[in-house]
Amino acid sequence: MLLPLAHPAAAPAAQTALTPSLSVMQEYTDNLFTSSSHRFQTFISHARPGIRVTGRNELLSGSLAARLDALHYSRDSQMDKVDQIYEGNGTWRLTPLLALAADASYRRESWPDREIESSGQPLSSASRRHNYGARAERRVGELTSVLLDYRYERIDYARDDALSDVTVQSLGAALGYDAQRLLSLLKLRCALRFSRSEYTASLTENYELSVGGSMQLNELWSFSVDTGGRYTKTELQGASLPTYSMAHHGAGWTFRGALDYTGEKFNGSLAYARELSNASGSYGTSVERNIVTLNLRQRISYQLFALAGAGYYRSKADAVSALLGNADESSVRGSLSLRYEFNRSFTADLGYECFLLDNESPAGTAFRNKLFVQLTARTDLFE
Repeated sequence: MLLPLAHPAAAPAAQTALTPSLSVMQEYTDNLFTSSSHRFQTFISHARPGIRVTGRNELLSGSLAARLDALHYSRDSQMDKVDQIYEGNGTWRLTPLLALAADASYRRESWPDREIESSGQPLSSASRRHNYGARAERRVGELTSVLLDYRYERIDYARDDALSDVTVQSLGAALGYDAQRLLSLLKLRCALRFSRSEYTASLTENYELSVGGSMQLNELWSFSVDTGGRYTKTELQGASLPTYSMAHHGAGWTFRGALDYTGEKFNGSLAYARELSNASGSYGTSVERNIVTLNLRQRISYQLFALAGAGYYRSKADAVSALLGNADESSVRGSLSLRYEFNRSFTADLGYECFLLDNESPAGTAFRNKLFVQLTARTDLFE
């Protein structure tokens, strides 16, 4: 994503905001770990205090945030945990044409549902995740921008040898062009990215080239599309593996697209992605994943909203991943909820979620239902 560069004269005056928050949630699930053989039913109580500090002036902007999630399981109190999330980011505009940005986060989490919306993958083990990134954007001429970025991610699965830790490093370059002379509100881009993913038992190197663009069609509709190709090399590594080596070379196409509708009372988003990604610890390699998501929001009255969401996820294991004992996997999720906004600072949610996991192996198919109620309060102490 290209950084929005603006002339300092148009930048806002200095601002600082401190926003504490507190969310409490009670949920019931009839299959906590989405297992086909052992359905673990339990009530889960969440208490989530958090705080965010944001600040900006003509040249600098940034934020720091921290949140805890204290979980209590009615079925087994020994499973109780306190998850922790810390995040920070900042942007420095050195000149009207050059901007530097960085971000970092640390997440220590145990909640099994933490990655279902993003990857369709339930997790049975706690994890520690480190994310760091840096990027620079230079505007070249009136309509063209060049972006360079680097990202580092490390995921450790605590005390679970069945899941593969992973370290991912990636380097990317992108060229953006504001094509308003060709078509109003059209922006084009071309990107090249290299990533290296080191797992406990394998190594994956991936090269990807994509082209795309985004456009505001009118006041209600907008879309974005990026498509291209990839070349991927995966090989086994590690002392516990057979003495012979195996490598798999493959190529494929990538796609990321979204169609958004933003109306006065109704909002909706439909997205599709096909890409190579980390399989959240269940595999010893990266997998090709297809993801389709739909999110809808309807205002029923001034304070009452209805929300619906759905997702389909398909992960395909290559030859090396299959050798490590992994199988293709698909999952489907759906959710319905009501939200009542008492005011800007206090909201209440009541909802239902379902999740289906089909692991094309002897493990078979698993299904899970969940009911939840949540209260959330937040306020700006000063702005």
